[in-house]
Amino acid sequence: MTEEKTIKIDDKDYKLSDLSKTSVDLINQMTLVHNKKASLLQEIDILKQANETYSAKLKLELEKGEG
Repeated sequence: MTEEKTIKIDDKDYKLSDLSKTSVDLINQMTLVHNKKASLLQEIDILKQANETYSAKLKLELEKGEG
């Protein structure tokens, strides 16, 4: 026996099978947006790290030119 899928919204559980097609579609769209946001935040972290690395390397390169 498989357990019926539910979703919790504002501390209330809803059975997906009881929801309208529009509600399920909206939940799916919200899930896509959430996942895309998480992916973009990870990408921003990677870009920030890359920028910090390039900045540190540039500082070292400039210091070499001063010596």
